[in-house]
Parts: sequence; C-alpha cells; structure tokens
Amino acid sequence: MLPSREMYILITDDFDMYARVNIHMGLYKNCLLSMYAIGIDVQHASCKYSKNGINYSNQS
Repeated sequence: MLPSREMYILITDDFDMYARVNIHMGLYKNCLLSMYAIGIDVQHASCKYSKNGINYSNQS
C-alpha cells in the first residue's frame, strides 16, 4: 500500500513565481519551510495544504 501523498500548493503574490511541491512528511510547517528553501518570500505567500480531500490554508 502506498503512503498517502500530501499536496502543498505554494502561491505568492508575484504572478511569475508559482511552485507546486509534493511533500511526504506530515508536518504542516514543512510547507512554509519549503517555500523558504526555494526562495519564496513567506511574508508575501500563502500555503494551501490538502490532505485526504480536506483543504487547509495558513491565510484565510
């Protein structure tokens, strides 16, 4: 059985900078860490998180 895959969609207010990252770790903070790691300014970015069909976001 394959492990569940969690999808983090990283969106910034810079229309030229979009990134979609598949992360297998279950911690929500990894989404923000990944934004930082690929050079997205987390102060101007949102992190939308989907797991098992349920969506979460760090910005409402």
